[in-house]
Amino acid sequence: MAYIPYSPPSEPAQNPQSYYCMPAIAAPKQAETSSKPQSYYHYPTSHENDQPPQVYYANNPNSHEHNWFGRTAAQVAEDNQTTAVREGVYGRNAFVPKDPKDDQLFWVVEPDGKTTVLRTFDTIDNMGWEGEWKLDDRHGNLYFQRKKQEK
Repeated sequence: MAYIPYSPPSEPAQNPQSYYCMPAIAAPKQAETSSKPQSYYHYPTSHENDQPPQVYYANNPNSHEHNWFGRTAAQVAEDNQTTAVREGVYGRNAFVPKDPKDDQLFWVVEPDGKTTVLRTFDTIDNMGWEGEWKLDDRHGNLYFQRKKQEK
């Protein structure tokens, strides 16, 4: 019987790497103490040409260590409040129903303030009544409040 040596199956390399050495710039000549010549090798690194971190991160806005000293949340809120008052955001806004059908019914509060009547949007829109649309807080629907006619 022939002898067959056993060797475990080889696995393919998952991360093949190549190693190399680059000769570096020669060091300044010093007085040689031995007669044997010396070789200098340089292994490059990824951060070789970067500046030191305290200089690199000093004023770099893309750095995670960059501190931005801007306005505070209270200052922004104060500016927003001033702008809102200046632009009249807190004033009453007139509104009407969005795309109602002509035959859609709405409550109409008559000028006496007590009587309510169902009317179609077409009637409310074409009668030329003075008034305004309001939101009913109880049910969330719109109604039309007619103004009193001054004589």
